[in-house]
Amino acid sequence: MMQHCDKDPKFQEEVLAEMKKHLERKNANASNYAYLIDRVNVNTGKPQVYGTQMKLNQEGSSYEPKIVMELQNLNKRRAEVGLSTIEEYIGVMNSHYKGSLKKN
Repeated sequence: MMQHCDKDPKFQEEVLAEMKKHLERKNANASNYAYLIDRVNVNTGKPQVYGTQMKLNQEGSSYEPKIVMELQNLNKRRAEVGLSTIEEYIGVMNSHYKGSLKKN
């Protein structure tokens, strides 16, 4: 639910701080944390950590992550929180939202 409170990034940040405490105690899901931190970062103009927030590429033919920090270590960070590789995730996004893609 917090993922979609984009009009209130301050509230998202507060929830993220609480979630981090629970994550450290193993009372929260690491992949949910990854999605929320990326959402907060995108909403506050910072690069993503895990590449969970996507956009269509310039040609409209595939999804790609919005700006990500240290792209060379992205799949390592994703694995640490139980996410698939970015390549697999892009494939899922392209398949799931294929109606949004331009036909070449």
